[in-house]
Amino acid sequence: MPLAPPASLRPTTIVRRGSATELALPTAASLSGGALQVSRIEITQAIEYSQHSERHLLHVTLDGGTGRSACRVGSAGWTGAPDRRGSISFTPNGVERECRAGTGLILGAQFELDEGFVEDACEQALHARWRHGFNVADPKIFAIAEAIAKNVTQGTATHLALDMLQLALARQVAGSFAGAERRRDDGWLHPRALARVIEQLDAEPAQRVTLNVLARTAGLGVSAFVRAFRGTTGETPAAFALRLRLGRAEELVRRTDLGLREIAERTGFASAAHFVRTYRAHRGVTPGQLRLGGAGPSRAGNNRLIVGDEFGDDERLVDTSLSGRGDLRDGTAELP
Repeated sequence: MPLAPPASLRPTTIVRRGSATELALPTAASLSGGALQVSRIEITQAIEYSQHSERHLLHVTLDGGTGRSACRVGSAGWTGAPDRRGSISFTPNGVERECRAGTGLILGAQFELDEGFVEDACEQALHARWRHGFNVADPKIFAIAEAIAKNVTQGTATHLALDMLQLALARQVAGSFAGAERRRDDGWLHPRALARVIEQLDAEPAQRVTLNVLARTAGLGVSAFVRAFRGTTGETPAAFALRLRLGRAEELVRRTDLGLREIAERTGFASAAHFVRTYRAHRGVTPGQLRLGGAGPSRAGNNRLIVGDEFGDDERLVDTSLSGRGDLRDGTAELP
């Protein structure tokens, strides 16, 4: 289970009138780029409250509701909308939201998203483009948020799968509430399919899995799968697989005295020389230098999958990965 978020980063909530009771202890967790709290609440008297956070706030009604509710964000006027399963509300960071809700039972999820994490996920600045939303319908955000909440409360997903779902949530939120730019041919991968693919790659990092196998796991054709994976996570399956294997290999270099040949075999590189070349190209030092001096780039060994210049801008890597080892059309290309 991920750790609970630090109290200093939690939103400030002030109840002005009314009352509500938590029917069970909330589930709180720190996630990559933010935090999550899942609560089951009974509002016994119509409630009015205000909330402020230094992080973006996303509220998702997972079950139940309160009938008609109202919200005012910043200097905007009051907006009324029913609160029911699937309702999505978003408030940009640093802006106060005031809400009113009638009586009812709610199972809700509150996501806090760091501004830098969201911008890194989208590879673009968004600070001047955010807009708020209140009890709107967004099936894609809801599907990802519900998957994260279930996996955290039930403990059914790996940390890596949660990281990727959180990344997908950040990109979807930015697209819906900040108009983040995307490639025209980007698709969308359902969170259940994304989790299956990530867990398949994570379980056997040394196995050279073909795109065809991953596409079948996702229930898509190869081309549709590549577009959907890239649109959801911001990187190709090949780039993600290589990032995963480099991270695993780096951990072995740092924490064991295994030889480079054995590390290469355990993490799916063709040889020790192949591992050294690849590592140096993407980390700027050799594995031997890392082991001797403990030096490395600031993101070395970090499995938080934030899109950045390590892979995302290397079109040669993507082209080689997807077409240099087989025909993309029949899915026989091996991931690097």
